[in-house]
Amino acid sequence: IVYHDAIPVIAPAFARSVNKLYVLSGVQRIGSAEFLTPQFMSLDLTVPWNSTKPAWMRLEDGPQQNTFPAAFSSDEQTLFAFHIQGTNAPLQYSVQDNKWQVVNIKFENAGFDGIGAVTDPRTGLIYLAGGYVEGNYNAPFYKFLDIFDPVTLSIHTVDLPNPAIALPVRRYYGNVWSKHRNSILYWGGSSPSPDSGVERNSISEFSTDKMTWSTMCDYEFGDDDNIDAATRGVSPSLRSNHCMATNEDGTKVVIYGGINPNKTVMGELWVLDPTSSTWSQGRSGPSRHLATCTIAGDYFLLWGGVEPQETIATSEMIIYDFKTSTYVKQYTPPEFYKDLKSPLPLTRTKAPWDTNNSTTNNKINTGAAVGGAIGGLVLMGAIVGFFFFFRKFRQGQLEEKGGFKNKGKSGLQGAEGFVRRSRGGELGEDLSNSRETNVDENLARTLREIEDEQVEIDNQLQSLKQKQGLNRGSQRREPMAILDDTAGFPLPPPPRLSPDATHLMSYSAERLINNRTVQATSSADLYHGDGGSKRECEMAQDEIEPIYGPSPKVNIAVPDLVYVPPPNIGMNWTKQQLNNHPHT
Repeated sequence: IVYHDAIPVIAPAFARSVNKLYVLSGVQRIGSAEFLTPQFMSLDLTVPWNSTKPAWMRLEDGPQQNTFPAAFSSDEQTLFAFHIQGTNAPLQYSVQDNKWQVVNIKFENAGFDGIGAVTDPRTGLIYLAGGYVEGNYNAPFYKFLDIFDPVTLSIHTVDLPNPAIALPVRRYYGNVWSKHRNSILYWGGSSPSPDSGVERNSISEFSTDKMTWSTMCDYEFGDDDNIDAATRGVSPSLRSNHCMATNEDGTKVVIYGGINPNKTVMGELWVLDPTSSTWSQGRSGPSRHLATCTIAGDYFLLWGGVEPQETIATSEMIIYDFKTSTYVKQYTPPEFYKDLKSPLPLTRTKAPWDTNNSTTNNKINTGAAVGGAIGGLVLMGAIVGFFFFFRKFRQGQLEEKGGFKNKGKSGLQGAEGFVRRSRGGELGEDLSNSRETNVDENLARTLREIEDEQVEIDNQLQSLKQKQGLNRGSQRREPMAILDDTAGFPLPPPPRLSPDATHLMSYSAERLINNRTVQATSSADLYHGDGGSKRECEMAQDEIEPIYGPSPKVNIAVPDLVYVPPPNIGMNWTKQQLNNHPHT
């Protein structure tokens, strides 16, 4: 393998496969001149290398663009690049053929800027949220979430929620797929447009299964003291153009660098543990924004981007070792990378949203899929049982013909004894082994075929689950339930608030129905015990579409409280505490 030097760039598109990092285009600077480069490189993460000589491999030149998103198909064999200047169509790169080609589909608003792309690896669907018109920040932002299906080459578009609630900023944000939570996490960004909502350093989460948004609300006491109500620990201050990455098992999300509202380029490294909802700060490194990053095993890797004074970073890779909390010069691949393989491709004949909107049909389809899955398991058990029965039956026949029953030997040993006596010599032994081998091979082959069928059934079932979530987001019916206006809720003291602090709380719920959106908000006035600073914070959960049935609403700030419909009251909701919880 021949490795090459990569030209450092600003704001490229990048995407991660199972064992490589792909970096496409970006802005190159020579002297005072800046121009877009067609450079397309992949970083080999399966071999060791030094920070000054990363294992870059040169690929076929690609489209020229900056600050644009890219994402892989679920089988990691096709890379898609979106929002390319001069075309409304995405481009796709074949890993196997090392070739680019234009995709035969067009996005309605492909010219929007500052957008991320995330793949749900379970379904293969790619999600692109929001964006702005480059150079015209007074224009309305793109208030939609585009969902692209690489299998059927189709697009589904749904409304984003109220910008002041679930996704408060939609330009130059960070986004990653959370394997642990099976959702997309969004953080940060800037807000050049007045109608984009208040900028907050909260985490927005989108559930691709439920097609719902939720917001982790932020508490702020002082300029540098940001306390997140839904996560533990001090959280990073607001910024944009930062780099956001997650590790293989979804237990780490890293936010690095960025530029704050005062135009200061930052070098902070923050780690969110989604399993415990805990923020922690690592050791700061070189200040960068518009850089490329990924996590490989115990290392966080950062490359390129812009340094303070608007200089382009060098080609050296920044390597942060999580185990020692230090920056190092040597990358060593994880041992398990040797055995990693790309996922199998998904197969479907139509997109998850390309179905009848009838709820009844969805239930029938899901039931059929579940029935198929159960049927597959039953079939597997039946066939396995048949083969074991067949072997026992043959064993009995052989034993009877041989005139012996030896409980101290297995059926196979008894059968071999009979064949030796009846046919004599090694030939009989060979025939016995051959018969047993044929039975084993037939059983193994049948089991493999059943396992393949089961994988296909599981894929179809997952696709139908996704389909149901998308259909819930496409129906047009009036809501049947909304949070009660008068319901109150207790708020546990946020971290680091003085023990004698008092809380004056108010609650309000409003119903915004503009064909699609239903919103429920609550607010709490928080006071320090010494009568000092006051901070009002909104907590909310939005549905992209109205709620169509009596489903619980979760209070985001207090997860142990759920709102359930009381008996015989109908559309009103009341508060109910869950038992056996610390806050009860």
